Amino acid sequence: MKSAEILRSARKRAHLTTDELARRAATSRTAVSAYENGHKSPTIATFDRLIAATGQQVVLDDKPVQFTTIFTRRGRPLSVPDRIPRLLLKDALRTTALPARTHWSGPPREYNLADRRERALVYRAVMTEGTEQDLLDFIDGALLVDMWDDLRLPREVRDAWQPLIDDALRVDRG
Repeated sequence: MKSAEILRSARKRAHLTTDELARRAATSRTAVSAYENGHKSPTIATFDRLIAATGQQVVLDDKPVQFTTIFTRRGRPLSVPDRIPRLLLKDALRTTALPARTHWSGPPREYNLADRRERALVYRAVMTEGTEQDLLDFIDGALLVDMWDDLRLPREVRDAWQPLIDDALRVDRG
């Protein structure tokens, strides 16, 4: 939806005339009309002010990560996201234990994700054995891209994730 359509829809939902919206937003009726008809594009601040004048707010929300399941040559399922998930910094660099399903040798241990070597162990386990939720809980896209060339992964896992890494690098490099 374009800003003109959103603004017009918000005004109508609020049961406001163009004149009333202009008065509430401290602008002119001709400006509101130009924005609603797509003749002019409001700045983000102006758009926000106009929407607020309707009693609504602008909210940006990430689309949930979607997953595709592929099967390895041995028939094991492997979840691959449609984009690389990101974590809050405090979560990306925390100390944590892996779920039992992602490590089979010995008792659970804690991993310091701020330590690159320990993070590599966690990423390998989660990308190879983890569930979709594990991927969302443990993998940070920026940190994954940073360590991608050094990360030891089974060929099938690397091949499945490589297009995501390529896309991330293409976006970062403009």
